[in-house]
Amino acid sequence: MPYEGERAGYRPLERIVNSQQVRGLLARAKQWQQEDPDYPIEPQAAPKKDGVLPDLIIAFDSSWHETAAGALQKDVYPSAQVGYITLSTVLLRTAELSRVSQSRPMDPDQYRRTRDESTTPAALPGANLITGNNPNARTSFRNELYQMLATALDSAQSNGAVAEESLLSAYERLLAGHRRGATKCPYSRPDPDAPEQESCKLAIANERERKIPIPTGQSKCPCPNQLPIWSTDATRIHERFMEDGPNGNQLGAVAQVLERLELLRYLHLIENNDNFLSQAHRIAFISDGQLAVFGGPSWMAKALETEIQRINTKVQERTGYDMIIVAVEKTGRFVDHFELIDKTSEPGVQRFQPRQLFMPTNDYITGRIAPNETNRPYGNATHFGRKLLYKAANGYRLVITTAFLNQQQSDLTSNDLTLYPSLGRTCALLDGITSSQSPNSLMPIRLAHHAAAIPIRPSVSVLQNLAEGLMKHE
Repeated sequence: MPYEGERAGYRPLERIVNSQQVRGLLARAKQWQQEDPDYPIEPQAAPKKDGVLPDLIIAFDSSWHETAAGALQKDVYPSAQVGYITLSTVLLRTAELSRVSQSRPMDPDQYRRTRDESTTPAALPGANLITGNNPNARTSFRNELYQMLATALDSAQSNGAVAEESLLSAYERLLAGHRRGATKCPYSRPDPDAPEQESCKLAIANERERKIPIPTGQSKCPCPNQLPIWSTDATRIHERFMEDGPNGNQLGAVAQVLERLELLRYLHLIENNDNFLSQAHRIAFISDGQLAVFGGPSWMAKALETEIQRINTKVQERTGYDMIIVAVEKTGRFVDHFELIDKTSEPGVQRFQPRQLFMPTNDYITGRIAPNETNRPYGNATHFGRKLLYKAANGYRLVITTAFLNQQQSDLTSNDLTLYPSLGRTCALLDGITSSQSPNSLMPIRLAHHAAAIPIRPSVSVLQNLAEGLMKHE
């Protein structure tokens, strides 16, 4: 890492280029080869819209940033870090948006009235930062994560009603109803230098990792130390917490959990409100990224899949329609692959025509996009939706994931579009909400990202000064 204001010269680059070790590595290396690069790709026509389109879209996005906690003092540990997270929810009224869009340029005030935005800000301790009576930064992180989910309530309204279930309540529904087995005790040798009174005595006695069931709410470790356990310990995000380094990956893991729980809260609102249940086919949910949960909390993916299918059954029985729950990827392997296969040998001619799609099977994904050396289907432990490559009516390439709304849809060996009754409505909806502000983008995702994004340059000083002004230095 350079010193502040220091600029790199070209001499190191010259050394790298001429290095025998570097040249040897590149000479030995080769890119992973596809099983059948000439595999015929046959785009299918998107199903026709069957029924009404949603007139309310609920979009989710999150952002995070880690920065120094404040000015250095001689009596405290240096390099204390604090992590900031924002979770945004945007409610977009498509009927009003269509009306406003008919006049160009659009009236800014009328355009703003087509949506409601809500942003929930939060903070978590990082390295060298402790809260309350917690003995160290890792325990502080665990404690504050639990408290954050308990207190973060969304004020966004959906047709006049508030999703009043806390993020913690939504999470604990999953934990109590779907989490099976034990979890590594948070005090099971988190640090070999930790005092014995801050470690699991049972793990020390057995000289191995101790696994315990994690109940809802707050409880205590079953060892004689009776140390506090929080239900959010089952996410296992804290296991990779670094006491003396950056924790950006952990903040990212928290952000993905927040987005999934925010979706679940709205689904529970629909389920428990008879008026919403009868109008659920007029609501669509769109998230940024993938319908997946990675890392320690990945067990939540199957739990979310089960919950979505259970609620969709009620919606289907009441309205005759499946729900629309999709996620949209802006970058990544599937986005790159879609761009690649849309090219043909004839200059200027693309393989996909507007309103055509391609639903890759598991064999196609593992053979041509994401190599997999196991026999498990792609995303088996992490995803709760099906990948789809769709070229919108205006020519935008969209990589979407549509939620598994029943067990048949989770079969990745089939690309039978009839298994997805809501796909025609989904594609028609996507056609109407593409954004001209950037290629291959959707308006609700842009709005949600704009509401959630933390500007990096000014945030460094603003958030650092905030921490410095409010933190106690004892």
